[in-house]
Amino acid sequence: MRLRVDISEEDELLFLIDTGADISLLKGNKLIGSTEYDPHKKVKVKCVDGSPMETHGALKAKIELPERPVVHDFQLVNKQVDIPCDGILGRDFLQKARARICYESRTVILNGQTCRMRRKTEEFGTKGPNELKVGEIKLPPRTESVVRVPVAPGSPLVGLVDRCEVREGVIMAASLTKVTNGYEMTSILNTNDVSSKPSTLAGHAPCAVIG
Repeated sequence: MRLRVDISEEDELLFLIDTGADISLLKGNKLIGSTEYDPHKKVKVKCVDGSPMETHGALKAKIELPERPVVHDFQLVNKQVDIPCDGILGRDFLQKARARICYESRTVILNGQTCRMRRKTEEFGTKGPNELKVGEIKLPPRTESVVRVPVAPGSPLVGLVDRCEVREGVIMAASLTKVTNGYEMTSILNTNDVSSKPSTLAGHAPCAVIG
């Protein structure tokens, strides 16, 4: 999702919405050089591959919304942090902004303002999730991808997919999903430094959606 931030040199920054993250992060490479932060409020966080990392400290940023801007304390990280965006909106921000997320319409309401979630394809030009079938999946290194995978006949139409490691370093997320024409949409995270070949995932599609 793209949002305007008062301390950024650019018109908009690209944020990842992460309802599993306790805190919100901002990378420093697109912020105004004179931006101040408090190094005494640095925290230790765990990266997606489980490795620990320490932030530089806390900074205050205002997310510019037309009617009611949101002022929030973000943790400052450097540009080498391996996320394909400029920052992360965690639960602390989403609660402050009274966020309501609709996955069907791909919208997020922040302080009453409707914002559109952008597909990864709109930002990076990759294949859309509806084009990916389990035999064709190729995951780029250290990225999260939305994929379309088959479910077992007779599975409930809506249910929870268990989190599982389909191979070393390749993790299928726990998610609430809907079955359409025998397939479900879910996300798979490749924490490895190399791409995952299609054949390595072809035999690991979830056998059912758990209701």
